[in-house]
Amino acid sequence: MKFLLTSLIATSVLLAEDEVRMRNLENRVTSLEDSQNGCCYINPPARPFPAECWGLYVSVDPLIWQANANGLPTVIETFDGSDLLHANGKSRVRNFSFDWDWGVRTGIGLNTLHDGWDVLLQWTHFRSDARRKVTADVNDTLVTTQGHPAITSPLARESSSEYELHYDLLDLVNGRQFYVSKYLTLRPFAGFRSAWIKQEMRFSYPETFVRKEDRTFGIGIRGGIDMQWEVCRDLSLFSNYAANLLYSYHSIESHQKGDERVQVGSFYHVGKAIHDMQIGIRYDWFSCDCCYHFGIDFGWELHFHPGQNQVLNFADEAMTGKFFANQGDLGIQGFYASVRFDF
Repeated sequence: MKFLLTSLIATSVLLAEDEVRMRNLENRVTSLEDSQNGCCYINPPARPFPAECWGLYVSVDPLIWQANANGLPTVIETFDGSDLLHANGKSRVRNFSFDWDWGVRTGIGLNTLHDGWDVLLQWTHFRSDARRKVTADVNDTLVTTQGHPAITSPLARESSSEYELHYDLLDLVNGRQFYVSKYLTLRPFAGFRSAWIKQEMRFSYPETFVRKEDRTFGIGIRGGIDMQWEVCRDLSLFSNYAANLLYSYHSIESHQKGDERVQVGSFYHVGKAIHDMQIGIRYDWFSCDCCYHFGIDFGWELHFHPGQNQVLNFADEAMTGKFFANQGDLGIQGFYASVRFDF
């Protein structure tokens, strides 16, 4: 009897504590929703808009980016020597010199009424090029690095090389931005990405011209998280990260003109990864009815494509069909500004 009485008392206490906890949680949520500062909530939903608003938003981002690709040497320049193997032993690889170029990113989205979720369709367009022209001094020599070794002269006095990049991304993601503290919001998101990437390289040596091309198309999944810290009213710092896994194909061509010709193509499917990172500062303005929002971002971003360069490199003069894929990485980094309008 004493045990039964003790059990009933303990159960009553636990139920009372649960009821108190639930009541406190409901009070906190109600207080959070009803507290107001001026015309908007003190700690509002991260994407506030009343049901009578359209819920649409558009964004335009001018981009100033620089592409960089490794594993694409144009020539090796020797110093005070007529060959790579010489007494002085000083040489230097001459790589492409990449320019800064303009691009654009545009997006259209919808702030839904379902638990504050948003949907975004975004397109990124970027074109870039690079060049490298090298002329050897009187006591120097250029050692060629491109072309089939069986038909390419190993030494040259001058070389001219060009690189072109065509880069387009299409993203469709679904996310939700929410508060985890009074000044910090998180926005996890997931969706799909499609990528079109074309790299073309041209190398001119005396009596030899080499052209290589790598076209990539991929489609796959995308996921990440955006973080925003409020510094003061309307001003915030943000950092974003996304990872992409794409089922892709590479269409590769290698052409060489000279005393003899080489034309080799390759096509295959492969999984590819893309990493996207952003960091910067943000300004937000909301109308009193929270139907309209105007935002400006300024930041730095990086898009990293490991193993993106797969152009063919022939490696043996005797075994003419022996080659290896480049395996070089493609990185695109630079600055951007974003203007967004919700209505």
